[in-house]
This record gives sequence, C-alpha cells and structure tokens, in this order.
Amino acid sequence: MSQPSHLTDSEAWRFVGSGTVFLETGSAGRRPGQGRRRATTPNEDHYLVLTARRLRNMNATLLQQHLRSATGTTVSTQTVRNQLHGVGLYARRPIVCVRFTSRHRRDRRERATEHMN
Repeated sequence: MSQPSHLTDSEAWRFVGSGTVFLETGSAGRRPGQGRRRATTPNEDHYLVLTARRLRNMNATLLQQHLRSATGTTVSTQTVRNQLHGVGLYARRPIVCVRFTSRHRRDRRERATEHMN
C-alpha cells in the first residue's frame, strides 16, 4: 500500500484510518463539495466589495439591501461583514474632534515660542 504513494506503512495507515479518501485517490486532501454552500456567488462578492469601496458611508445593513435590490439575493448582514472582512474592509467611525480655527493655531504657536527653551 505504501509503495505508490512513497509513504511508510505507519503514515499510510494513519491516512486510511481517517477515512476512505486516501484509498480512493491516493491523497489525504479534502474532497470538493464538502461543507456548507456559499450564500453568494463570486460575482456577488465582487459587487459587494465594489459597492462598499465606492459608497464609503454604507453599513452592512445598507449593503445587504443594495445587494438584494440589485441581484435578488438575500443574505444576512453578518455574511456581508464576513465578506468585507475577507478583503480587508472593516467598520470605521469618523473621529469627532474640535476643528482648529486660525485663532487656535495662533495661540498654540505663541505658546510654543514662549516655552521653546
């Protein structure tokens, strides 16, 4: 049994014990088609990513509704988030801060020159 695959007998029996895939294919890889089916097609995934990049202010709920109206595919908001996380897009909030006026800048410059040494 170990001759065609160049494995020792113990390695070959370890694969045989884990299932019949090794006996059928000579490889311990997974068979295609196992697991849950994807909720979106690759084209829909691409559409989601493009929409998220073009319309930066849309959250997962709005993207879900946008996908449903464009393609008719209904997915959960978590599916949308997972897909966007897969390509490196995450939810962000804008930082709320006080805008500097010219007076703020002048006061800071004066303070900096006073305390330079």
